[in-house]
Amino acid sequence: MNHAQLTPSVMGSLPADGRPQALHLAGVDITPLVSGSACNSYELGLVAGCNGHGTPAHSHPWDETYFVIKGEVVIGVGNQEKAFHSGDLVHIPAGERHWFRFDKSGEALDLTSGQKAFAMFEALVDVPDGSSADKYLSIAKTYGEEDRRKG
Repeated sequence: MNHAQLTPSVMGSLPADGRPQALHLAGVDITPLVSGSACNSYELGLVAGCNGHGTPAHSHPWDETYFVIKGEVVIGVGNQEKAFHSGDLVHIPAGERHWFRFDKSGEALDLTSGQKAFAMFEALVDVPDGSSADKYLSIAKTYGEEDRRKG
């Protein structure tokens, strides 16, 4: 059996103290872990929040998978929502209406297909906390996101 060697060109690493600064959006912190510039097919981030903060209902042209690693995350798909806890995994196909909210303190890994999600998050950083959902969505729409607040 032939085993490939793990070399710097094959394997990258990101120690906890070397992570980029979290992007603060609508009361939620998103820390990019693997960006589209580092990987062609997906992006990975750490999402953390509390106190009812989260996203309005929306959809976008990329798949999104959440793996809850701490606490609780309420995730809605279609017209239903459910609280997910540490160890739970939720996959949301591209185009599906969804949202998330942290009623209690929680953290989740957020895996998105393609390379648009983090670029959108970075564009949204400049929207002041407390801004209307319309303000966020006006920017997000330029990345293919759709306003799906009305079922």
